[in-house]
Amino acid sequence: MTVAACTNGRPTLCVPVADAGTELCDGLDNDCNGAIDEVGCNCIHVAPSGSNTNPGTGAAPLRTLTAAIALAASDAGLPRIICAAGGASCTANFDYAEAVTMKDGVSVYGRYQQVAITDGGSWPRCAQRTPRISAQNAKGVLFDSTVTSPTVLDGFDVRAANMSTNAALTVEGSTGAVINDNNLFGSGGNGSV
Repeated sequence: MTVAACTNGRPTLCVPVADAGTELCDGLDNDCNGAIDEVGCNCIHVAPSGSNTNPGTGAAPLRTLTAAIALAASDAGLPRIICAAGGASCTANFDYAEAVTMKDGVSVYGRYQQVAITDGGSWPRCAQRTPRISAQNAKGVLFDSTVTSPTVLDGFDVRAANMSTNAALTVEGSTGAVINDNNLFGSGGNGSV
């Protein structure tokens, strides 16, 4: 959160708060996590009931994270944020079993609830982690050297293809990887980042 340096010719007082706030669809980073409007605003939607022939809207979501990332990275004027649902309830836990390679500037957020959309509404973000990514190769979710601008992975359980030998997530030369609020399960052990 930022404040102006001066207000009416005087230094502005900035008072930190314990709860940074709830993210709103207003072009600001209301929850102070480094991402703007990641709560379902202007995103490409992905859900278990989706289809990769859909446009990725809340009413017609895509089916895979890979298709959504490719669409967002296509520079077709579409949002560069992916909102992934675990299902139609916050307790649903869907497994996206796919090889995910992050693309520069395309952020992927989990923990959404797929709801019926009318009149441009948005999906709510759930408090608990709903979707899971089950990696399909030795590197798991990959942030490679082409990821140089902020690129977020947030709100997933990420599992390695082989828990004893493979990684759940690999950062390989990336200077833009932002990994937040995920549980990782792989050969390096289990942890949260």
